[in-house]
Amino acid sequence: MDGKNRNMNASYFSFSYYWYYFLKICPLLRVG
Repeated sequence: MDGKNRNMNASYFSFSYYWYYFLKICPLLRVG
């Protein structure tokens, strides 16, 4: 159960990280 919980946590962190990058880069792509 510990490994499963850790895996889900890593997946959520990766998702939030890419979402942050998307929001940060999207305006730059739109302007450029």
